[in-house]
Amino acid sequence: MDKKTLGLIAGNGRFPLLSAQKARSQGYYVVAAAIRGDASFALKFFVDKLAWFKVGELKKLFAFFTQEGVYEVIMAG
Repeated sequence: MDKKTLGLIAGNGRFPLLSAQKARSQGYYVVAAAIRGDASFALKFFVDKLAWFKVGELKKLFAFFTQEGVYEVIMAG
């Protein structure tokens, strides 16, 4: 795989947006798991792929990251 893929678990505030922006500027393909009710809808403009999850849906979140080839994950917000 040529691209560097980063998983982002996005909560509230500006930090998820800033984290995604910085990662993309460093050449990462950013796959975001946004927490429903917390993450900003603006996140879609800062990431390459976005999916929404409820708090506690860890099994679905892990399956999403696995499907997208994510091996590195950060949490922000």
